Amino acid sequence: MTPAVAAGEVTGEGNALTTPLQIFLGGVAAQVTYAGLAPDAVGLYQFNVVVPNIAANDATPLTFALGGVPGQQTLYVAVGN
Repeated sequence: MTPAVAAGEVTGEGNALTTPLQIFLGGVAAQVTYAGLAPDAVGLYQFNVVVPNIAANDATPLTFALGGVPGQQTLYVAVGN
């Protein structure tokens, strides 16, 4: 995290993950426009993502990789046009 935020501290604005995060929706890479701690919160991460052009679906798989290492879980989200 840059700048570093101490555990239990309310986060201000202007921080970001230092390890690259990739998010995939339906296997297609999404553009991550922000990845860091949510402002004015404690320990809450926020990820802003531009949804790629994929078919509408009620259960689109969402996966991620942090620093090139795939995550161990798959989430499902609804995607509409």
